[in-house]
Amino acid sequence: MRRKEISEGKSHKRKSWGILFGIPLLLFISGIALITIGTFNYMKYAFFLSRIFIEHDYKPSTESRILMEDNNKNSNQSGNTPEDDKKIFPEYGEEFGNIIIESASIDYPVINGDSEKQLLIAVGHYFGSRYPGENGNVVLAGHRNSLFKNLGKVEEGEKVLFNANYGKYVYQYEYRVTDIKIVKGYDESIIAATDKERLTLYTCYPFNYIGNAPKRYVVICELVKGTPVEEILLKEGGAILEKTS
Repeated sequence: MRRKEISEGKSHKRKSWGILFGIPLLLFISGIALITIGTFNYMKYAFFLSRIFIEHDYKPSTESRILMEDNNKNSNQSGNTPEDDKKIFPEYGEEFGNIIIESASIDYPVINGDSEKQLLIAVGHYFGSRYPGENGNVVLAGHRNSLFKNLGKVEEGEKVLFNANYGKYVYQYEYRVTDIKIVKGYDESIIAATDKERLTLYTCYPFNYIGNAPKRYVVICELVKGTPVEEILLKEGGAILEKTS
């Protein structure tokens, strides 16, 4: 009887020690798993944001193309080749300006491109959309947990500034927020072509969602003032570099 009580006591102690060390170990393993899943989802989200829409070849506007051809002819007549001309549009992966929204404490560089690497360090210009001053849809993307984390604070009527580095000078474009909406993840209206110039800012939504957020938070702005690309070409005397994605 005494041995049975001792045996039961030892068994009870083993169970207690098992519970004492088992629960923390389980919590530790669960924590590691959550961190791993979270990191994977973040990287997947970054890649998804950079490839959210089908790729489009970039083509300059008709007016820009005409000016480009004229500039090339002038260069050839002067003994210069088109490659010698000053290119005002940035290369893919090149920083070419910054976006400023005071109410949301947004003042970040803009990179031409929206790859995972680029979106981790700057606001990305959707490669295939127009550039400021080109009379079309200028599309910028940013992460909801970093550069565009305060995009939800922006209200209609507020001012948005885009300082674009074109050629020798920096040209400022002022926009005004006209619409704020939430759309489904694959809503291609975000990148749709427009007759008039507009600036479209978007990020994933909800802002506090863990993993690959299912929707997009979109801020649409109309152009208030800024120098048209055609005028910049005449001033700079260079050609626009035609790009494809």
